Amino acid sequence: MTECPRPLHPSFLLVGSDVVVRTTEIIAVLDQPTLDASSTREFLGFSRRKGQVEDLARGDTIKSGVLCASRVLLSPFSATTLRRRLLNVQR
Repeated sequence: MTECPRPLHPSFLLVGSDVVVRTTEIIAVLDQPTLDASSTREFLGFSRRKGQVEDLARGDTIKSGVLCASRVLLSPFSATTLRRRLLNVQR
């Protein structure tokens, strides 16, 4: 899991497929090994059944998961790329 730096003011982050999220809504960015963990797969299965998972990869490889307050976004961008973007938002 990649630690998410918090910007000083609310900003937006492109997480894939023209979807942007307020940075204040992001709880965690999950990298590929974390997504593959059995406990995470169980959580994603539960969230899918509740209709809270959005696959933004749309046929591409899912490289990370963005855990938000009310949904989980599966992104084609790596956790490292998303973290770098979050850091750039702070500047």
